[in-house]
Amino acid sequence: MKGLLKAAAARDNPVVFVDHAKLFEVKGPVPEKDEIIPFGQADIKRPGRDVTLVATSLMVQRALKASEELAGKGIDVEVVDPRTLVPWTRRASWTPWQKQAGL
Repeated sequence: MKGLLKAAAARDNPVVFVDHAKLFEVKGPVPEKDEIIPFGQADIKRPGRDVTLVATSLMVQRALKASEELAGKGIDVEVVDPRTLVPWTRRASWTPWQKQAGL
């Protein structure tokens, strides 16, 4: 999130930053270096080959949990977090669909 906030602050145009309030309670590592994540660059949270879940915000954590449960049943789930909705990350969402024939 730090890299996206830095990218938003560096833009000349207005940016709307939306996140789920429940994520404010989630603790995790904060990168020490000042990396800027370009808008439109998705993050593949979990690679998979059978089905792809595209999730944003709080749903990323839930999709990861579901993917672990499905892995126990032999279903390999890929989880993609587009991180930004504009511009839409077509390559990240289209590539899994092409290899699995379903998004």
